[in-house]
Amino acid sequence: MGMRSIALALIAAGAAAAAGGPRFEISFAESAREQPITGRLFVMLSKRDTPEPRLQAANWRATETPFFGLDVDQWTPGQAAVIDAQALGYPLPNLKDVPAGDYFVQSMVNIYTQFHRSDGHTIWAHMDQWEGQRFDRSPGNLYSGVQKVHLDPAAGYL
Repeated sequence: MGMRSIALALIAAGAAAAAGGPRFEISFAESAREQPITGRLFVMLSKRDTPEPRLQAANWRATETPFFGLDVDQWTPGQAAVIDAQALGYPLPNLKDVPAGDYFVQSMVNIYTQFHRSDGHTIWAHMDQWEGQRFDRSPGNLYSGVQKVHLDPAAGYL
């Protein structure tokens, strides 16, 4: 699938955005994937555009590329998922903690597969596809193009 499969938008609503912090809405088209998605959705922010933010965030030793995520369950084409101050982040715990500035932003969803275990339990997890559990490069995962945004709480994140 790949680039342009997910639409990423920074939503700003003046004073409400300033109070609530930045808010990213992410959706995917039916042409990218017809089936609902269960998995982990991420937004990555970087000061550099190369390599892509998703590739920078996958380096666990690097702490200059904050990323934020949330679980999606049966997320359907055209439905908006929101990454905002409620989403957990690393190395910054909250999207509100991102300093004002220009960023290159990218979203990505790590798609999970349902596994029925022999002990009777059912779990959802990423299915390794010989990429060595590299979620940033895994075949079938969807990701957006890279967008440049300016985040500034004083300006309402416009």
